[in-house]
Amino acid sequence: MVSGGSQIFWLRMVRGQDATLNHCGRVVPALLPLLLTSILAGLAYWGGLMLLIIPGIIVHLGLVFTSIVVIDKQLAYVDALKASWRLTSGYKWSLLLVAILMGLLNFGGVMLCCVGIFATTAVCTGVMVIIYDRIAEPGNAYLDLETELTAFD
Repeated sequence: MVSGGSQIFWLRMVRGQDATLNHCGRVVPALLPLLLTSILAGLAYWGGLMLLIIPGIIVHLGLVFTSIVVIDKQLAYVDALKASWRLTSGYKWSLLLVAILMGLLNFGGVMLCCVGIFATTAVCTGVMVIIYDRIAEPGNAYLDLETELTAFD
């Protein structure tokens, strides 16, 4: 719930809409789809890791925007996984570099008496939402739908 709420907050901020902590409560209707879709993405990730580490990393990078797609486009389950996979097509190397940098940032947050992780996690969520918005901004072709969907109309 906290992650989804912060993603809504960051999406609204990045898109120039008013963003207050009250907007974080908009995640409540999406909790069940968000939870079940995250479980599916986790199973795919662990399945990839069982094959070897590299397929697990590729699957994780391909599904990294799943929760944001659930919140932003109100898709769930396999549709959200497919949309995230299409969205990350061609960006996996860049996303790997960003993931490594965020891991180092979060490690630094843990090194600051474990308190810094709260700030670094918020920054990392913002970074991922900004990347999502920049990649998804040109259109909704990655959704494979006839109409554009948005959770923030």
